[in-house]
Amino acid sequence: MGRLVPEAVTSLNIEPPADVVVQSGPLPYAARSWDTVTSCDVLEHVPPDARAAHLAELVRVAQRRVVLCFPAGTPEKDAAERRLAELLDQEYGVRFDFLDEHLSYGLPRPAEVVATLGRADARASVTVRYTEGIEESDAVLVDAVRTRWRRDPRAAARFLRAWVLRPTPELRSDLRPASSRAYVVVDVSGAAR
Repeated sequence: MGRLVPEAVTSLNIEPPADVVVQSGPLPYAARSWDTVTSCDVLEHVPPDARAAHLAELVRVAQRRVVLCFPAGTPEKDAAERRLAELLDQEYGVRFDFLDEHLSYGLPRPAEVVATLGRADARASVTVRYTEGIEESDAVLVDAVRTRWRRDPRAAARFLRAWVLRPTPELRSDLRPASSRAYVVVDVSGAAR
């Protein structure tokens, strides 16, 4: 029986806690050093002009697979993020660095990510899936803020219920107006590199 998490897992981040702290530039590993490389909720925090280099580095150090997940940049998701930031700032006086970076850098467009991955390794196979639920995920964040800053017990109950009872997301193969997140799997094992 296989394991969910392999024995050797190394985390990289721009600040501790992390096994390896990396600010910028090439990753400190030889080509094809890691079986699988993941980058979750990172791409939207990388300036647009540095995203191609980030993706190329992930592909370079992966032996079999790269797995990415990020907020799917669409006009609808962009508008929702602006509304969310405005609501949190005006109603609660709260700003989040992560949300400010989303707005400043712009959310990654899935088609651009796929094209960039194709340039990084033309023989790689790329699969993209999407989940919906922009309004639902924004409501959970607002309830978390209401719980923390307003001590609102109803918001706390909704927040906890959303986490405990959240349904398994349905993965779709097509990008829709309600798409919230993109999940990208890059199979590089068959590519001669």
